[in-house]
Amino acid sequence: MTNTKSMLLIKGTIEFDQNSRATFKMIPVTKDCPYLEVIYHPIYQGLGIVGKFKKKEYTMVASLDREGNPIQKKKKLQPGENPMMMERRGMDAWHEYVIITKDEMINFIEMFAINADSFDYQSFIPKEPVVENVVVDMKATVTDKLEVVKD
Repeated sequence: MTNTKSMLLIKGTIEFDQNSRATFKMIPVTKDCPYLEVIYHPIYQGLGIVGKFKKKEYTMVASLDREGNPIQKKKKLQPGENPMMMERRGMDAWHEYVIITKDEMINFIEMFAINADSFDYQSFIPKEPVVENVVVDMKATVTDKLEVVKD
């Protein structure tokens, strides 16, 4: 990859606890951009990155009948139990990455954003972290089998 500057910084919002918060995003502007989307999460103070590679991920989904409607359980439900029949399914999911340190976020933005010098993204990032002991669920590992998404 010869030119890494392949994303555009834009203002945006993110929904959190039924409230919209101002943030910034990065969107691809070239076909060879290695990422689909980047978004700064102001509550967790992390830069979420969605890559172009897919992986198989297992999740629980509602079982469906022949008409595509969710199947309800017939037994008596326990308190808090899901009333729908569930099954484990493998689905393709995009690789996700999270950067949580300010210096690494700035380095990433300056490396990939074509307008990093003219967009005031640092006004969204606090000078000092206000969240301590943030637990980040990293779904992707380097040993996962990667699939290249083709246009």
